[in-house]
Amino acid sequence: MHYQSYGSTQKTNQKSWAIHPVWRGIGCILMVIIPFMSYAAAVILLDENRKRGWFDIPAEIRAIPVPDFISRTLPAWVASDFYAKILMAVFLALVIFGLLTVFYSFAYRLGGGYRLSPMDAPPIRRKTKRSR
Repeated sequence: MHYQSYGSTQKTNQKSWAIHPVWRGIGCILMVIIPFMSYAAAVILLDENRKRGWFDIPAEIRAIPVPDFISRTLPAWVASDFYAKILMAVFLALVIFGLLTVFYSFAYRLGGGYRLSPMDAPPIRRKTKRSR
């Protein structure tokens, strides 16, 4: 983004809005780790559900046939209730990403983050009339 100050013909290149590379790295790592964590949590949750009977897995989900290449290449513990595990993993991933987003926004505001970004227009200052 180029900014030009008054009376100057020289353009300056400022990137105060750019994301720090460390934060990009952390985001990339989280995008890889959270789906694996949510799938592992889904497997554990569905195994415990089978033992304790917390909720029923709908028969429609169990009736969907697992493709042959999945049942041949993956172990039996992965192929059993495959679609239920995938749906639970997607749900858990959305919950985890949502919680991290809320936590990050609270931490950002507590850290004194700006309300306006450099892309926002400055607030309009209006002269107010004093009422008598």
